[in-house]
Amino acid sequence: MAAATPNGIPASRPLASSVPIEAVLFDIDGTLCDSDPLHHVAFQEMLLEIGYNNGVPIDEEFFINNIAGRSDVEAAQNLFPDWPLEKGLKFLEDKEAKYRSLAKERLEPVKGLAKVVQWVKDHGYKRAAVTNAPRINSELMISLLGLTDFFQAVIVGGECEKPKPAPFPYLKALKELQVSADHTFIFEVNHFFFICICCKLVIWFYLQLKNVCFCCRILLQAHVQALLLEFLLLLWQQGTQRSPYWMQEPR
Repeated sequence: MAAATPNGIPASRPLASSVPIEAVLFDIDGTLCDSDPLHHVAFQEMLLEIGYNNGVPIDEEFFINNIAGRSDVEAAQNLFPDWPLEKGLKFLEDKEAKYRSLAKERLEPVKGLAKVVQWVKDHGYKRAAVTNAPRINSELMISLLGLTDFFQAVIVGGECEKPKPAPFPYLKALKELQVSADHTFIFEVNHFFFICICCKLVIWFYLQLKNVCFCCRILLQAHVQALLLEFLLLLWQQGTQRSPYWMQEPR
């Protein structure tokens, strides 16, 4: 049985020697912190102020189907199809200010984050945050989570040729960290793969081994997270080590 490191995560016997992992990339929203509820509240309050939906607050289903995970342009078009795009984007800009106000009071790290952060530090991996959130939001969240000195780079999708899920933010992170995609692991929220992990684990294993994607949400309850982290990294080790499809150079 592997010895435990001081932070409680089992020491990875073969990983350091067999798989030359050099870097770890983290999404922020939903991965480092559960920020969606705060975004939902911010939208609810601001939409009520303009009488949206006849004054009925938007529910979680509406938020997930029309707003969460969308680019600003897509969210603006979903919310206000009859508005000029610039007006819709200005509303979203104001909403982000509302979100930041809420985040300063309520933002919390996901359970198990401290252990994962320490695990990455213990192994000396390079690390970057790769997010579609505006930079002002990203830097605020990272600061509130106490991770300003942890990340060596913060890559914002809006500052790249195209945001995630296009490969450009990931490629920029690899360039800034000076690492190869073959030696990089991603902590990322992707709704499809999150569903696979929670409900259809066998499907996700198949996709993983087929190198469709190295996408996972593994910052879970602290007592589960350590074992799952080790298992997923071992699974990654045993694969064919091709790069995730979104980190391959665009053709």
